[in-house]
Amino acid sequence: MIALGLSVTACGGDSGDGLPPPASPPADTPAQTIDPEHQQILDVYYGSVDAMVAAQAAGDPDYPDLANYFLVGAAALMNVESGIQHNNLRGTYYLGDLEVVSATVTEVDLEAEPPVAVIEACLDYSNYLLVHREDDSRVPGVEPPGRHPVTNQAVLGTDGFWYIATSETHWTESC
Repeated sequence: MIALGLSVTACGGDSGDGLPPPASPPADTPAQTIDPEHQQILDVYYGSVDAMVAAQAAGDPDYPDLANYFLVGAAALMNVESGIQHNNLRGTYYLGDLEVVSATVTEVDLEAEPPVAVIEACLDYSNYLLVHREDDSRVPGVEPPGRHPVTNQAVLGTDGFWYIATSETHWTESC
């Protein structure tokens, strides 16, 4: 199991505070029975993708929804924030849809401190394009990379909500 040396404190997730619910899995996902704990973790993962896409479109590394799905101070959130800052400096951003093709909770360790879960996903980057902010024209030489597997680790916060702590895209593999 992956050890984390993190203090788990973050803003509340699905607390009924008027935020939209996290995205649902694609409509063509086969019906299956999912453990309620796993469903909470998957909801956070889908929400994290939506929040990242919205933050990128807004060009806002402090986009409020990010803290509902990403662990504050952890690598995944810092990578999203620094990516947005980098793109802002270049006058670019990502436009379009980042589609979650599939996502599965492959491991949950409630005995770990803090409790952790692993989510294996397949993301389709085909319609998620790097463009110039001034006119939404594509950045030359940057092709959409297609579908790639992503390994995510979520941690259970002291507030009882799951948060994405790490996310690693396997760019040399496809799914």
